[in-house]
Amino acid sequence: MALYSSNIGLIWNVHYKISLSFFYIANWGSHYSFIYNTSPNVFNNKSKASLIYIPRDKGDINMREVIRKSQVVYSADVQWCDLNALIE
Repeated sequence: MALYSSNIGLIWNVHYKISLSFFYIANWGSHYSFIYNTSPNVFNNKSKASLIYIPRDKGDINMREVIRKSQVVYSADVQWCDLNALIE
């Protein structure tokens, strides 16, 4: 991504001055966003959808072991492997 900006100040006379700002943002590659189909509007931004958070690595998310009858049935490591396979 490249961001270019420029400012121009024009003075017409003692009482008038105009300032113009130009911004240009160039993107390349494939840019996309994932959103929930239905979700609460927690940011109150007139949108009915919230962005999905995608963790970078295992340390960026907290997984808990699923325990039933004192037995671990779905470990945190296996959960991360499954989630990471879905992300990639």
